[in-house]
Amino acid sequence: MITPYGWYNIAESPTIANFPLLFSDNCKQIIQFGSSDDPFLPWSEQKTVAEETKAVFHASDSHGHYMNSTFPELLKAVKGLLN
Repeated sequence: MITPYGWYNIAESPTIANFPLLFSDNCKQIIQFGSSDDPFLPWSEQKTVAEETKAVFHASDSHGHYMNSTFPELLKAVKGLLN
């Protein structure tokens, strides 16, 4: 995961208790997309980040690492925030 503070691996961090503060203090709402078939991010880590940051979590079983040229789900989620 990339944060404003650089790369962050929540599973290996001794400061997991402080992780939500990086985002929660600076964001009104957090949206996270995660896929259980992501070849780079363990599913358990994705779920932990979502829970710890209280993100609106959009889970999938078939999007891998979301490296497609289109991402209509993201556009729909952002538009939903603007309404």
